[in-house]
Amino acid sequence: MTKIFRQFGRVSLSLVQEAGGMTIFLLEGLGLALVPPFRFRRLFQELYLIGVRSIPIILLTAAFTGMVMALQGYYTLRQYGSEGALGAAGALSLIREMGPVLTGIMVSARLTAMFDVMGILGGYLVGVVLLGVSSGTYFATMVQSVVPLDINGGIVKSLVFGITVVLVACYKGYNTEHGAEGVSRATNQTVVLSAVLVLAWDYLLTSFFM
Repeated sequence: MTKIFRQFGRVSLSLVQEAGGMTIFLLEGLGLALVPPFRFRRLFQELYLIGVRSIPIILLTAAFTGMVMALQGYYTLRQYGSEGALGAAGALSLIREMGPVLTGIMVSARLTAMFDVMGILGGYLVGVVLLGVSSGTYFATMVQSVVPLDINGGIVKSLVFGITVVLVACYKGYNTEHGAEGVSRATNQTVVLSAVLVLAWDYLLTSFFM
């Protein structure tokens, strides 16, 4: 029993130490970003690599996510005679949760708004074109249900997730040791820790915006 408590204590201290290290790393990075020389060309290169070049995977994943959600949602809502609410249910799920979370986990929180739009169109394809839900009802319920708070919440989530993933990746990469083995370990830790933190932030932010 004593060993269990000791192990729990070591893990807890390690987590606190790493959280503190990442916080200091973030503050130092923000401070250095205001000190010359300013490498705007490098900044735009990174924006292009992270943003523009991620569009195909974002659109593909979003389309199939929206289609699957529409397919599942349609048969669930039909049991209660509420097929008309398919547009609202899909849009709210994508804008509030699925868009920011899946985008954050997949591609470091790139272009969340595009994911939302493509997901809604994918849901339209399945719900309206394939399953026969009224097009007017699909969009009307969506417009009535989605409020600015939902959109703003999704944007805030995408920003927080983006900062989190970039911070973890930079921190782990900067502190990598032991050559190729250390790079492999840092990469695995970055993926796992980023995913866990995105889900944890999602719960906290969802509670805040509810």
